Formats: sequence, C-alpha cells, structure tokens
Amino acid sequence: MNKLIILGILVGFLVFAPVKGFAEDAKETNTDRVQIIEDEDSGVLRIVIDGKEVALIDADGIHVEGDIDFTGQITDIGNFKKERE
Repeated sequence: MNKLIILGILVGFLVFAPVKGFAEDAKETNTDRVQIIEDEDSGVLRIVIDGKEVALIDADGIHVEGDIDFTGQITDIGNFKKERE
C-alpha cells in the first residue's frame, strides 16, 4: 500500500508537472521525449520516457519499471475507496 501511495505521487508529478508547468517549453525542444498514452482498448494509461515505458496505471494499480526514490515518510491512509466516499 505504501508503494502505491509513492507511485501515485510520482505519477501525478510525471503527468501534471510536464503538462501544466512545462508544456510550452517541451513543445519547443522535443515533443517525443515524454509521452502519456491513453490506451482505451487495454484500459491503461502508459507513461513513456525516451522511448521506454516507465509506468503503467490500470484497474489493478500503478506499475513502475525501475527504482523509486523519495524523501520523507510513507503513510498508509487506509481504504482508499472508503476515504473517497
């Protein structure tokens, strides 16, 4: 569960920081380096960097290829579905 929270934070950063904060700069330099691919047929969201799929989000959770680095602490918040209702 703790890894899932970290992955969610990392994926959120990968998804929103480049798109919201640096989208114009990225378009000017190289638009193919970072790709966020919505795969409707498979029901997944893929994050590809430099041609390598580094993360995948599906109904089962967040899957990451490689290491996860973080600072601070990880807190288990309990049942995510109950917290959201």
